[in-house]
Amino acid sequence: MFLNKLEKKIRVFFITWIAFAAIIILIAALAHLGAFNSRISNIKIEEIKANPQLAAAVQLWRKQGATENQIEQQVLKIADGQAAPAIAVMKKASFRAAVIAVISCVLFYFLFVKIKNINQQKILIVAAIIGLLLIDQVYIAHKYIMAEPTELTLHKPEAIAKLLTAEKPFRVSVVDKAAYNLWVTSLFKLHGIECIEVPADSRPSPLRKIFFYSNAISPVKRWQYSNVKYILGHRRDMELFLGRLGVRDDFALFYSYDLNGQKHAVYEYKNTLPRVYAVGNWIVLTNTEEAVKVMNSPSTDPRKTAVVMDNSISEQSLSNFSSSVKIDSYEPEEIKASITLSAPGIVALITEPAPDWKVKVDGKEKEIFRCNLMHQGVLVQAGNHSVEFYFAPREFWVRALHKYAYAALPVLLIISIALAFLSRKNIK
Repeated sequence: MFLNKLEKKIRVFFITWIAFAAIIILIAALAHLGAFNSRISNIKIEEIKANPQLAAAVQLWRKQGATENQIEQQVLKIADGQAAPAIAVMKKASFRAAVIAVISCVLFYFLFVKIKNINQQKILIVAAIIGLLLIDQVYIAHKYIMAEPTELTLHKPEAIAKLLTAEKPFRVSVVDKAAYNLWVTSLFKLHGIECIEVPADSRPSPLRKIFFYSNAISPVKRWQYSNVKYILGHRRDMELFLGRLGVRDDFALFYSYDLNGQKHAVYEYKNTLPRVYAVGNWIVLTNTEEAVKVMNSPSTDPRKTAVVMDNSISEQSLSNFSSSVKIDSYEPEEIKASITLSAPGIVALITEPAPDWKVKVDGKEKEIFRCNLMHQGVLVQAGNHSVEFYFAPREFWVRALHKYAYAALPVLLIISIALAFLSRKNIK
């Protein structure tokens, strides 16, 4: 009687397994047939159109005599080129998940349907295959899903340990990149510290190149606009460097330590912009070069004035504007803040705008616009408000495939093994 009940549960479980595998196979087939290519390309088109550099390029193409159809074809060509890597990753991920799902179904069949014909050798072979699958899934989960146990894999320098005690959110910058090569490439990121020297992508956008990799903006202005609260480097060299820039009084010694037999230090920047801030004054400049000049000017205080890069926003200048901004919760892709404004103003987040970034003011979705080259802003009326910036990617199914398919298959394999042993035990 118990065996019959168990076999019924196994039957239901097997059907569930097959349905799950069929969904993964269907997604993989659609991905390889290109069913999602146009959707990903359309997302890239929106990202490109949100870039002010493209607007300038389109105007130049029109002056050169290009037709609207030619311009559209050129934009499509750029979008297809940027979408290609995402499509390749999607196909690879879906194919691998489908292969593992099929193998798992076959193993399930041999363990349960053919259980009476199983001998010791077959059991060992099947167990070995399942073991390899589990190892593969654990590796994938460890690499793409689970948090990296950095204290076991890499040491934690005392400077990083000290920075981890500081209140987030903040970013750091290194003055001597050669001495901090390992930190920049691995340690900062693995320990959850945001560093502006760590590239966000292998091919930065034109705006990112101007802001992070050119001399158009001075180091101090770059730190200020990037929410860099701490800088690291050789102590004597940093003292000289900050002195030459004329900003030594704006930095306070946060921590001193030895690195490679030399004295190094972490300095705290007093005038950096907070991750979320509010201003009551702004000018509108859509030309990138003009916007950068205003931002880099010593007379421009970004805590009071913003450069808006959207012609649909009207300029504003208030002499007695005041604001209060309190970050209630912070994650890199979800920031909630309580805001109090004395008059209508701009609430800005120091994160580059992208089509998948959204903002809600008092629970209602609002339009995001670009300001200060690398910030996203939203217009907010006077009074007390709750503001939430959050990242909501539309290609969520790709992320879900990576996360849930790879996470579910090992669980199903483990349950199958457990049921197989229980069934064999009851048969005996």
